[in-house]
Amino acid sequence: MAADTSISAAGARPVVTLTAGHPQRYSYSIVLQKPLGQTWPGGNPGKLILSGVFDKKNEATASVTLDDADTLDGCSLQWVVFVKVPGGGKGQFRVTVTVTQDDVIVGGPFTQSGVVDNVQIVSDFTDLKVT
Repeated sequence: MAADTSISAAGARPVVTLTAGHPQRYSYSIVLQKPLGQTWPGGNPGKLILSGVFDKKNEATASVTLDDADTLDGCSLQWVVFVKVPGGGKGQFRVTVTVTQDDVIVGGPFTQSGVVDNVQIVSDFTDLKVT
């Protein structure tokens, strides 16, 4: 588990950013999970807030703005990234997730990197604490 992320109830809406580096194919999903026993409208405990694919040779970035900070206490951000070497083989990968509020990093950077041998799965989460 990544360290907890502290956000201010008085601050701007937090922004979650996922960045991928090295020339691989990245398929990613980020879910905002409600605290145990709570659900989003529609009855699900988690909602997909960001997903997509990076397959560029340069660094790729995607971000999403969360709900108002005062609604996020006890929630968690969960991410999973599938890394694939185009054509198979080995290569380098790097996945970074950050949470910013008022243009200041308040969560992370949560970075995982290394060697991918054909396919690698990267996943982690951070719990949100509102102060």
